[in-house]
Amino acid sequence: MKKLKLQQAYTTDKQTQLAFRCVLSLPLLPCNDIEPGLGDVKLLDIDDSASNQLMQQLFRYVERHWIKKSSIRPSRLLVRDNSSRTNNAMESFHAALRRRVKVAHPNLFTFLGHLKRVHNEGRGCPICRADITIVLTLY
Repeated sequence: MKKLKLQQAYTTDKQTQLAFRCVLSLPLLPCNDIEPGLGDVKLLDIDDSASNQLMQQLFRYVERHWIKKSSIRPSRLLVRDNSSRTNNAMESFHAALRRRVKVAHPNLFTFLGHLKRVHNEGRGCPICRADITIVLTLY
């Protein structure tokens, strides 16, 4: 949004805001509906012509880099029916851990206690599935 200079249009124009939010929600659609969904978002009537041009740039970017790109495609963009609601497992794990900890800088023992509970619940690091037993035995 910053790169395309859409911040001003997003805060002042409701249609730009709606279109931007629709683009962000595309991964929640069924896989076969993502590309047609972008087509529907493109049809939204954006009043401000300058905003319209910027939104068209955003639509082209999403289509070129996320929907049509052979390494991504809608199937990899999809987060529908995914409990983590993100296509980045580590990001999801980190967000869940932050919700559990509830403070920005907990003391070490509090943090280790949270990690121990995560470990006991069977939720290790989603990327490396690291076993934190060694760290926790020190605790």
